[in-house]
Amino acid sequence: MKLKAILHRKHDGGIAFEYVSPNFVSLLTSNGYGGDPAYIAEQSRRLRIPDEAGKVLFSNDLADRWSFSVANGDMSESAVYALLVERAKSQLGFTDSVLVEQSELESALASESVDRDSLVYDTFRLGLHTSEID
Repeated sequence: MKLKAILHRKHDGGIAFEYVSPNFVSLLTSNGYGGDPAYIAEQSRRLRIPDEAGKVLFSNDLADRWSFSVANGDMSESAVYALLVERAKSQLGFTDSVLVEQSELESALASESVDRDSLVYDTFRLGLHTSEID
């Protein structure tokens, strides 16, 4: 499995980089962490508890799907990345996301002539990314 990163566009136009653990992807594409229905329901409930600022970071639906998916796995790699994007948009308000191979991103960022926003803009605009996120 090639290492991948998710590039997120922030509501203010900035860019955030999310490097995804291959272990996490592997876990969700195989058997998950496990857990009986009561455990999964409790994890989902905990995800809906507001943070210190009173913001709920997971909707009821997202909390249920996240908890079930992490416990049971059996997801496609594409579905794992889509779930990660949905979580990031819900929690941090990102407006758009694209999946790229980490090696491509790192080599592009190593160039001193490329600033991050230009790279990401070109990645989004020109379709230079490796795959779409559903």
